[in-house]
Amino acid sequence: MRVLLAVLLVGIVGCGGGDSLWVVDPVVALEKDGAKFKRNKQGEVVEVTLGYTKITDAGLVHLTGLTKLQVLGLRDTAITDAGLVHLKGMTELEELNLVSTRITDAGLKHLVALTNLQDLNLTNTKVTDAGLVHLKGQTSLQTLHLFGTKITDAGLRHLRGMPKLKALELDGKITDEGLEHLKGMIDLQELDLAAPQVTDAGLEHLKGMTKLQNLNLRAAEITDAGLVHLKGMTNLQNLNLVGTRITDAGLEHLKGLTNLQTLTLWSTKITDAGLVHL
Repeated sequence: MRVLLAVLLVGIVGCGGGDSLWVVDPVVALEKDGAKFKRNKQGEVVEVTLGYTKITDAGLVHLTGLTKLQVLGLRDTAITDAGLVHLKGMTELEELNLVSTRITDAGLKHLVALTNLQDLNLTNTKVTDAGLVHLKGQTSLQTLHLFGTKITDAGLRHLRGMPKLKALELDGKITDEGLEHLKGMIDLQELDLAAPQVTDAGLEHLKGMTKLQNLNLRAAEITDAGLVHLKGMTNLQNLNLVGTRITDAGLEHLKGLTNLQTLTLWSTKITDAGLVHL
């Protein structure tokens, strides 16, 4: 028996033969796919950047060994929903960039367990309103990018369960009705709308967001009357009104925004006379 056992063990451990078992170093494997890494003081990999590489869904299996990973960049890759299954156990992950990948609503269900996720970028993906259901339990999320997705007004109701959300980037499909779902997000510091269907009525839903520092209303269908709803945003530092319908009279409503550092007014009806209000 002892001799037989010894023979079996040699067969398992191997003596350098072709049938011996071996473990692939995840860093080495990912480097072959073009990955770049950052490590902490303990030498543990905390950031992996695979953007613009030829990484495949199958290749993401090597990430499972990087248990301390905090930042993962996958933008402009061929990753699909199938690849995201390998992220399930990454409970330390804080930032995930999926810009211009092939993921859909189905892929987002694999992110449910990422309870420490703080920054999620879904720009230019096929995510729809239905996909946001999988994110409504992400209570740690602080930054969410949804530009270039298929998100509509209906999907924004799923964001109500994100109490720590500080920055939100939306797509041009959003209307006044959608902004009503946001009016309780009084801790928002950055809101990027760039929505041509938003009107003065929609801005009324934002007036409670007094912590806003950056507000982008580019191309919105707003007039001077809508700017009255910005009066209480005294923390506002950057305001983009490019392509809106405001005139000199509207700037009167902004004179109380004493922290304003950048005001962008291209393609508006503002004249030199209006600048006196600033």
